[in-house]
Amino acid sequence: MGLKQIDESSLERFVGYMRTKMEQNVDKPIHWSDLDPGTLLLKLKEELAELEAAIATGAKGIEVISECADLANFAMFLGFVYKYKTEVEGKFASTGSLDPA
Repeated sequence: MGLKQIDESSLERFVGYMRTKMEQNVDKPIHWSDLDPGTLLLKLKEELAELEAAIATGAKGIEVISECADLANFAMFLGFVYKYKTEVEGKFASTGSLDPA
């Protein structure tokens, strides 16, 4: 398979990396769904910095994929929490700000 082809098995493998990263953090005292969108956005930026550092230092491919999976997880968490907070709780909708205050 070439890089131009992203097929179902590629997506399934990447989701597997995402799942593995989530399982490694299952014992965290705070669940991602308890965090506000602003905090999750900060975590997403931290994960991006970790990915950039891995690439800059010439990390192995699997390490970069692992960082990409972390980044994807936090993007997913942010999307779901933001959607819930705006549609169910009505927060953030009027100002467009991720700051709940």
